[in-house]
Amino acid sequence: LVVSLVSAVRFTYDAPALHVFLETAGALIALLAAYLVFGRFRASSRLDDLMLSCGLAVLSASTLFFSSLPAASELDMGHFPTWAPLLGRLLGALFLTYAAFCPGTKLRHPRRSALVLFAAAGLLLTAIGVVIALVAERLPAGLDPTLAPPEALGRPHLHGHPAVLGVQFLLAFLYAAAAVGF
Repeated sequence: LVVSLVSAVRFTYDAPALHVFLETAGALIALLAAYLVFGRFRASSRLDDLMLSCGLAVLSASTLFFSSLPAASELDMGHFPTWAPLLGRLLGALFLTYAAFCPGTKLRHPRRSALVLFAAAGLLLTAIGVVIALVAERLPAGLDPTLAPPEALGRPHLHGHPAVLGVQFLLAFLYAAAAVGF
């Protein structure tokens, strides 16, 4: 709201090193939270704890491997840094939302269930990374590079590829639903 009403407040920052630092810090915090929730799962053997731990781990891994590392490498990766993190975060948000509403039943084989779930999540993240890397050059830009910067327009505008905006709205809905469920 402040960014929309006060033109002196910037909508973005132009500090790539700060962006990498913030992304990495957020990913490590999510990884620590996933570890703590996994400790709770080991004590409880409940499905909801396992799903929450996996969702946090997926969000952490997605941020580390699809956002932080590509930004730190400064290599031109095409549209990979737009689409891979978006899909990885969508996967993590689906896990979190399911964790908020799934039953807290005790699992019969908690160790095997955890291994299968984390392996499946890892394979899905790997598949996202590989597929997006293979087709990154053919994917549309998330934001049209010919647009004027937001400060030149006087206020922020919602511009972007409809698929990116749609997934971001879906993410907002899933996070809101998870917040209500928790």
